Amino acid sequence: MKPILYLIIAFLMITTASALEMCDSYPEIRTNCTMVTPKIECSIYNYTIYNTNSTVANSGNMTLFTTGIYSFNFTEGKGDYLIELCDGTTREVFVREEANTKMFLIIGLVGIGLLYALLIHFITSGHNEDKHSPLKILFSIVTLTLIIILSSFMNHAGSDEAISSNLQRTLEINYGLAMWTLVIFGMYLFIFLLFTLLTWITGKDYILILRDKFKEKDD
Repeated sequence: MKPILYLIIAFLMITTASALEMCDSYPEIRTNCTMVTPKIECSIYNYTIYNTNSTVANSGNMTLFTTGIYSFNFTEGKGDYLIELCDGTTREVFVREEANTKMFLIIGLVGIGLLYALLIHFITSGHNEDKHSPLKILFSIVTLTLIIILSSFMNHAGSDEAISSNLQRTLEINYGLAMWTLVIFGMYLFIFLLFTLLTWITGKDYILILRDKFKEKDD
């Protein structure tokens, strides 16, 4: 079951980041996205895309998205464009060169997913008496620190307006997850150190006492 869990973590990182999305004001060059209109009423539902020099770059018919809202595929190259809809409304779109930023961020998300999987495997493997060994605690701290650093760096890189909104949301969720993981791990480590200190002072193994009580409840 554990290998399947690790694959699921990495797969979720990939699919969440690479899901098909709507166009924002800064779509990436050579990337298909769906441009969605506000509610409009026309006799013929079409659109025209103009370059900055007022020449027509593309035009076509739109397809029904939902009641009163239509969509079309936007695949223009690098440049600034003005989109005119059939009812006369317009929208500016600025296509930028992505410079492989998206690919690096997706690879980073996969790497973070693998770090989470490695952390879970290392913590849950071994016997109960090894769960709180200094080596495991040190490994957990180092791995979690790497996750926080990578998540923070990628979240900062994702603030670039040329990055798609879906990928930006994924990076924000990943950063939030990393911070919550840090908080939970910090609380767990604090409680463990507190019980260790009490054991050292009183000579009673409170962790073992609590574990035995939970076993009695389960029985």
